[in-house]
Amino acid sequence: MTTNEPAAFTLTREDLDRAHEDSKPTDRTRVLVADPDQLARRALTDSLRSSGSFTVVAQASDGVEAVELARHYRPSVVLIATGLSGLDVAAACEQIVRADAEIRVVVLATAPDLAELLGQSLARRGAEVCAAAKTI
Repeated sequence: MTTNEPAAFTLTREDLDRAHEDSKPTDRTRVLVADPDQLARRALTDSLRSSGSFTVVAQASDGVEAVELARHYRPSVVLIATGLSGLDVAAACEQIVRADAEIRVVVLATAPDLAELLGQSLARRGAEVCAAAKTI
């Protein structure tokens, strides 16, 4: 009479060491990407991940989601694009920084958006503004 029991599996010290190495925290900067455009979010996320210096911990498509995810994941940096629905960029920046002053918020804007953003005084709300000369 034979049994159909699975073969015994033994973990070696090498297996345990490899698993431990894979679970160690890295020196990568933790980033949340918030952009209403799914293609732009993906391109930015892929670019950050491929650099090897960043870990994208979450992605948001609107302002409310960006605030919620920032509170939950506590990234080092939030890259937030203009044009988010649900909560405007200025209010989202203010809420993110108010919840955790250690989070750095960088607003990604095209040149036409820049005048509006500066008018909203984002710097006083804890954000830095990066503007592109033209859209791609």
